[in-house]
Formats: sequence, structure tokens, C-alpha cells
Amino acid sequence: DDDDDDDEMDDGSDEEEEEEDYSDDDDISWKVRRAAATLLATTLRTQPSQLPALCDRVAPVLTAQFKEREENVRIEIFATYRALLQQARAYTDGGAEGGCSDDAMTTDTEASVAATLARDIPSVVRVLTRQAKERSVRVRQGLLGVLADTTMTLPECFAAHLPVIMPSIKMVLSDKLSTSNVKIDALAFVSKLMDTHEASMFHAHVGDFTPALVDTVNDPFYKVTSEALQTVGKLIQILRPHLDQPLAPALKEAVIQLHTCTFERFSAVDLDQEVKERAIQTQACILYTVADEIETAIPACLPIFLARLQNESTRVTATHAIAQLATSPLAIDLTSIAQEVYVHLASFLKQNNRAQRIAALGALQVLVDTYDDGVHSQLVGMLQNLGSAPIPSAQSAKRRRLQKTEVTPVALEAFTAILAAVPPLVDCNDLTSTQLSVTLVTQIVRIHPALAAKLQTELPVLPALLRLSISPILQGTALAALRLCLKTLATSNTAELNVENLLDMLWAPVRAAQPTTEGKLPVPKQAFSNLAKCIATLAALHTSGVLPLAERFVTDTANPASSEAVKILSLLALGEVGKDIDLSNIAQLLPTISGAFSLPSERVKSAAAFALGNVSAGNTGVFLPLLVAEIRSRPAHNYLLLHALRELVTCKAASTSGVQALSVYVKDIWGLLLENSAGEDEGLRSVVAECLGNVVLVDPAKYISRLTEQLSSPSASLRCTIIQAFKFTVSARTDTTDDVLRGVLPMFLQFIGDADINVKRMALVTFNSTAHNKPRLVRALLADVLPLLYTETNVRKEHIRIVQMGPFKQPFDDGLNARKTAFECLLTVLEKCPEFISLPEFVREVRKGLDDQHDIQILVHLCILRLVKRDPESLVAAMTDMCASFETILTEKAKKTEVKVHLEKMDERKKATCRTVAALVEMCGQDVPECLLALSIKIQTDPAIQAVLHSSRDRCISTVIGASGGAAMDTS
Repeated sequence: DDDDDDDEMDDGSDEEEEEEDYSDDDDISWKVRRAAATLLATTLRTQPSQLPALCDRVAPVLTAQFKEREENVRIEIFATYRALLQQARAYTDGGAEGGCSDDAMTTDTEASVAATLARDIPSVVRVLTRQAKERSVRVRQGLLGVLADTTMTLPECFAAHLPVIMPSIKMVLSDKLSTSNVKIDALAFVSKLMDTHEASMFHAHVGDFTPALVDTVNDPFYKVTSEALQTVGKLIQILRPHLDQPLAPALKEAVIQLHTCTFERFSAVDLDQEVKERAIQTQACILYTVADEIETAIPACLPIFLARLQNESTRVTATHAIAQLATSPLAIDLTSIAQEVYVHLASFLKQNNRAQRIAALGALQVLVDTYDDGVHSQLVGMLQNLGSAPIPSAQSAKRRRLQKTEVTPVALEAFTAILAAVPPLVDCNDLTSTQLSVTLVTQIVRIHPALAAKLQTELPVLPALLRLSISPILQGTALAALRLCLKTLATSNTAELNVENLLDMLWAPVRAAQPTTEGKLPVPKQAFSNLAKCIATLAALHTSGVLPLAERFVTDTANPASSEAVKILSLLALGEVGKDIDLSNIAQLLPTISGAFSLPSERVKSAAAFALGNVSAGNTGVFLPLLVAEIRSRPAHNYLLLHALRELVTCKAASTSGVQALSVYVKDIWGLLLENSAGEDEGLRSVVAECLGNVVLVDPAKYISRLTEQLSSPSASLRCTIIQAFKFTVSARTDTTDDVLRGVLPMFLQFIGDADINVKRMALVTFNSTAHNKPRLVRALLADVLPLLYTETNVRKEHIRIVQMGPFKQPFDDGLNARKTAFECLLTVLEKCPEFISLPEFVREVRKGLDDQHDIQILVHLCILRLVKRDPESLVAAMTDMCASFETILTEKAKKTEVKVHLEKMDERKKATCRTVAALVEMCGQDVPECLLALSIKIQTDPAIQAVLHSSRDRCISTVIGASGGAAMDTS
């Protein structure tokens, strides 16, 4: 109605306006409309659970108001519509940041959100493309933001509207009235458009759009040029999405234009650093994609890549670019620069710059891989056997080689230089560098096996590998790379590095160790497991077979003269070998392992349990019935035997075939596990819970139902075990259980309010695991679960007991662990599903933790740091209360009798507070609240706080706060 009235006044003559003594300047109704839009945006952000109901009512109203004549109101309406799109993203294809990206639309309500937004697309496009012609910079930026958020929320939504959208974007880029920010926003939208739509849809518009894009590449402002170069790279990929197919003739002219403008920037030296790096990336992308179409330009490009590699400011980017060129299926000939590239990359391995070392190792892997692709696929297979995420292959095994198969003298010299630089990288505490270095050694040895003979003396690589095998931090991909490297060395036909010699080298630290203080092992405890895995890898290659080696391990275990370390490693090696190979023909196997349960060393007993479980996995039919019988007949060793059963069940549950093999014996196992589910020993119950959780995978519907039946038990210990078992089922890397889990999850989560504190804590742990591993299962339950979590963050007097310790009374908070777990749950929900929580309420509840115990305070700081970018408004609203808590932490004084651990925790709290204050000051910019400003000044000027900061790596915090705080003071 207000708009209609305004239109009528606009249509009236000047005389009528003078007679009425009224003008548009007197119309303040636009402020009401703007305020209404602001309130609606806040509602959408803070009430995500109401989105399905709001979307159908709000979306059509907002799109209709895009025609609003008052610019301030229109900008606010754009912002409100973008808030709607961002919230709807979680209901469509999982574009939200919070980790719900694996969630599909499972209900009609969720599907209606996407349908409602999609229904308005034609009107949105029609109105916004018309408004793109307006001169207002704010309007153009607002509509570009709406278009970008729309395409991210509803991929391919503009497929039918590209003939209208692309000319409008071209007009915006070509218009002299468009500012740099508008051009950047337009280019960012085009990039998102290409990311979310089929490549072929753009081919018809390339001819008209390319000239405008070329002009922006030549823009005088470096930010525009950088964004334009990035868009060029994506457009090139769009023009030829399948490299095994030729480029369409109609697109060749556009490719030449894009290459020409990029090469001008690529070859120039007087450019901003950001433009230099982006030009290198884009030029590499162009050659990777269409090198066969611009072959005459390649000789001019390669020397420039080499020059950029030699330049300290661009060498990291150039390293990545050369690696990309080497992986191109178009077989770009790099022979003209290969020798110098090898030399430079080898020299980079000795530098302190970690990013440069990692990039150089990656590039060397790719270049060396041009001789042999097999090593990468083997590493992938080994990683998958370990249960780790597979590494993508560096290149297709089918593509043509860049070099000849024969190793040239130049390459041999380069390989020797590379191997000479590797040992320090293998020894370092950076597992990423370690894994890349070891893989590089593997590749070089496969290409030139003769170099393996030098790895022990001239090139001290092998000693570094052996030191790595006993490193306490070795794990994951680095361990997989080491196992593959040892296997490659053993098969290199080098006499000094045969299987027997390598096994002796691995055993040497344990066998040759001098007698030590009782209880002290010759190598770190964590190293035994890694050594066992390496031994098992080599054992599979032994010329006389695995069984003789396994018998040797059995003999070493049974030998009374063997040291504790030898027994541990022998048992672990037996387990690793027996996991995949049937060892049932070894007569003394079971008696020896069972006898180890009676030895005094707990570490030997644990290794024996591991061995028994994994050996049983190698032949379930023979060993599992014996293991079940042992558990029933030897209650004194129940803990160890159940550990063995857990190893077996976990091993089998990792594969479909293993689950099927386990299904034959589930009946006996299930009853046995339930008998041990209600014991007093929490460690034993945890083992039983893991077994139950993995056994459920045999038949999820059947056995989850049986688990839920046990939840009504009056025994708190049994309920605790069943809930923990559910946690292990949720953590399994399979989606086959999701439908069943979704139905029973509310039943398990209701125990968050259980009267027993241990059951309550286990329910919280289960929720946290579910939210972390499968957020899609919990998002629909957050409306009911979050109030329970907020309740559990409060300190409860009934959980605090007073213990008399001599003349002193000491309070103990039995609810601390449960309360800490509740805060961990809130942090996980914030990371995984932030769109489904009311952030202002979340901030109010979490803030209370700043006045709680040390561990909880640290968790709250992590929450605040994540909220800085996601919801600054809620943090500002709670700033006064937070600053009061920060002040208390920063002014905390240590007692003279305080122990060292408490002093370290106090310093940690102060450093965490300083980091949070620095982030909040940066978030507020020039509008720093007085209370926060006072804290930043205190941190800068208080000698005690500065001493804490300068005692650690956090000394940069005071600089950040000083810069931000100083800026704030200048404007106050």
C-alpha cells in the first residue's frame, strides 16, 4: 500500500505536491520496510528449524520486493534473500560449510525448500538482469551476491537462463561505471556459475563473453586482474572438459585470445605478487588443457616457468605449475627444462621453507612418476588395506611418457642428488615430508634398482628409513609409504638388501639392545606395532615362505631367555602375519600365545591378546570356537581374551567378506558379550562394547533391535555398555546402517538426561561421535537435543561431593567429565551443523563455560573463535559478559604453593584468552566495544601477561592486538 501511495504521488504534478505541501523527502515509510527486512533476516539466521515453514511464505514476498524503488531498502532485501539462500543450502545439496554435505533430501518438507526457491528463479533472473543496468554500485553488488548464492544453493538453476545472464554479466564487466569491486563480484559469480553448471551450456556464449573477460585481465587494478585470470583458468577447463576429446573448432579462437592475454601477464615481470602467482597458475592450466592446440607457444612458455622457478617469490607456485604440466594427458614435452628443473627441485629439499619442500617433493614425485606409474597404485592399495583414505593417483597410467624408459646419465645424476637430500626429510618430525620423501625413494629405486646398493653407505637413506621405523610418531600414510619402500628395496635384486638382511635390520634395535633398567624398553612402545607391520610386509616376500618365519616368532616367544622386547615384537609380528595367512598348521602356536597370558609383563600379555585375535582372523573356523571356549573356561584371563576377541571382530568388520565370515558365529559371540556387559570393570566393558558395536554390522536391523532391548535394564553398567556399543556402530565407515540408526537414535539420546552420571556421559559421547561422523543423522534431532545439552553445561550441586583429607576438606565435581563432554558436543554441532542451531542462544549458553574449569574454558575459546566469522552479531551482543570473564582469567594470580601443572594450565588459559581477544578485536574492526578495547590495552601494557605471551609462540598475539587496538583508539 505504501508503494502504491508513493507511486500516486510520483504521478501527481508539481502543483499538486505544492498544494499538499508533501514530498518524497517526508516519506519515512522506507525505514519501516528496511527494518522489517532486517528483522526477517535475523529470524532466518537464528531460527533455522523454522526454515521450511518460512521459506514458502517469505521467498515470493522477497522476490516481489526486488522492485523496491528505495535503494537502501532494496539492498536490505537482497541481504535478506541471501540469508534465506544460505540457510536453505543445508536443505538442498549440502553446500553449507558445517559438514552436512553428505546429506540428501530425505523428507518432503526438505524437498519443498528447494522447490520453492526454484519456482522463483525466472522472476529473480528477469528482475535482477534488468537492474544490472542501473548505475548504483551497491545495487549491482547486491544482485550479484544474490545470483552467486542462488547458484551455490541450487546448482544448474540458471541452465535455461544463461542467454539472459551472460550478456548482463558482459555488460557489467564492460561498463565504465562498474567499480573494481563490482567487476570482482561479477567474475566471482561467473566462476561459481561454471562450477555448478554443465560445461557444454557455456559454449554458445564464449564468443561474446571472451572479449569482456580479456579486457578485465588487462584491468589496471591488480585484484581485478587476479580474479579475471582465475576465471580464465576455469573457462579453459569448461571449453575442453574431456581431454581425450578434441577441442571444438568454434572454440579455438576463444582459446587463442585467452592464451594471448594470459601470456602477456605471465611473461611480464613488473606485476603485483598476487597477479604473478595467478598468471603462473592460469598459464599452467591453459597448457595442461589445450597444449595440443597451441603447440607453437610452448617453447616460449617453458623458459618462463623455469625463470619463475628460480625466483624466490614465485618458486612455490612455479613448482606446483610444473608438476601440473607433467601430469597432463597431452604429454607436454618438458625435456628442454627437465635437467635444470631436477637440479632446482633437489636444492629446494634442503631449504627451511616447509611449503617449498612439500611442493618440491610433490613435483619430484610427479616427474619421477613419468618413468613408472606402478608405484602409486601399490601405495594406494596398501593404504586401503590399512583402512586409510586412498591417495589419488598422480597421473593416468595410460598416458604417454614424457621421457624414454631408459634412465639417462643426466637423470641418474639428478636421482643421486635427490637421494642425497632425502635423509634429513625422512628423519624429521613432519610426517607429510616423511611420507613424500619415502615415496620418492621408492619411485627412484623402482626406476633404477642399481641405486639401491648405495642407499646404505654412500647415500645414507636406509639408516634414515630404519630410524623412521622406530619413531614413536610414525603412522598412517607415512607408515604405508615405509612398508612399500622396504618391499621395493627387497625386490630390487640387491644382494645386501635381500629380505633376510632387511628383517635382521628391523630386528636389530630389539635383539641387540643391552639390558636396561627393569620396565624400560629399548625402543618406544609405539614403535613395536610399526616394526611388526614392516616385518609382516617383508615376511610375505620370504623365499622359504611365511610359515618358517612365523615358527621362528613362536620359538622366540616361548624361549625363556628372550627379552621382554623380543617377546612383544614376536607376538605382534605373529598377529600381523596371521591376520591374512592361515597359521593353524603351527603346532605350538596356541599353547605359546596362551602361555604368554601367564607371564608377569603386562605388555607381553597385551601383545599376546593382539596376536591371538589376529591369528584367529586368519582362520576363523579353527580359532574362533577355541577362543570362545577359552573365554568361558578361563575367567581369570577374561580381559585379555576379550581383547583378542575384539581384535578378531574389528579385523573382520573392516570388510564385507569379513562380516559375512563372522555371521556364522554371531550367535555364540553375542551371548558371550552380553554376559560380560554389566561388569564393574569399565575397561572390560569398553572392550565388550566395541565388539558388540562391530558385531551389529552383520545384521544391523536385527542386532540394533537387540541392543535397544537391553536399554530398559536397571543396571547402569549394562546401559552404559549398550550405549557405548551404539557409538562404535555409528563410527563404522559404512552407510548400510544409517536407516536403522536414524530410527533408534532418539531412544539412545534420551539417556543424556539419565540419573546415572556415567550413563549420561556415555550418551553425550555417543551423540558427539554421531554428530562428528554422521551429522545427517542428528540434524533433525537438534531441536530436542540442544536444550538437553545446554542443561548439561550447568554446574550441579548434587554432583559435588566433599572429601575429608586430613584436616582439609576437598571438593570433587563428579559431573565435570559429563559437563566437559557436553561442551565438546556443542563444539561439534557448531562445526558440523551450524545452520540448524540458534546462534544467539548458543552464544549465551556457551559463554557460561568461561567461568568453569580449565578444560571447559579452552573449549569455549574454540567455540568463540569459530563464531567470529560465522556470527559476529551474537558475539557483540554478549561482549560485556565475555569481557568480564576474560578480565577474571587475565588477572588470576598464582598461589605460592601452586604446583607446576596448575601454573602451566593458568598460563594456557591466559594465552587462549589473549588469542580470543585478538580475534574479537580484529572482528570488530574500527568499532571495538569499550570493554574489549580496555582488555586489549591491558594485554599490551601488563608486564605479567606479556611475559606469558613471550614465553611461547604466541608472542605475535600482542602485535595483532596492538595494531587493532591502536586503530580503535585513534578513532575513539
